[in-house]
Amino acid sequence: MNALRHGLSAETAVLPDEDPSEYAALCNDLVQELRPSTVIEEQLVDQLCKIFWKLKRAGRADRELSISHLCHFRIRIEKMQRESAALDSIGLAPCSDKDRQRRDELLAEADKGASMSGRMMMSAIDQLEVLNGYEAMLEKRLYRLLNELRNRQGQRIEEAI
Repeated sequence: MNALRHGLSAETAVLPDEDPSEYAALCNDLVQELRPSTVIEEQLVDQLCKIFWKLKRAGRADRELSISHLCHFRIRIEKMQRESAALDSIGLAPCSDKDRQRRDELLAEADKGASMSGRMMMSAIDQLEVLNGYEAMLEKRLYRLLNELRNRQGQRIEEAI
């Protein structure tokens, strides 16, 4: 289920909402740059393609998650502003000038980009931690595969000499 929801552990490299030609271009670029010449090297490059693609997907998920939480927080602020204005219009809130001033200060603070971003990130921290965990795991795999590929290619070159 998680594999299809966020695609970070999906068996299929390209998900339905992704561009297969973009994935193919990435793989072609990696093949041209890394020049695998044995079956094992080709498999390593294939795994590298998938990991690079999943890292790109994780970056996109991070941006989308942040935007989603930012929009949600903005909607909450606007709702609070509408409710406050409605209560003001019928004389129910706030009761004193001090209360009204405090409410206005809180609304102004919540409306600042940095404050909104900070609050949004706090509400999304669990999701972002999971996403960061996936990214770290993928990056470790990426570097292990690159090292293995370089070692194999170096051995092949030494054997040819």
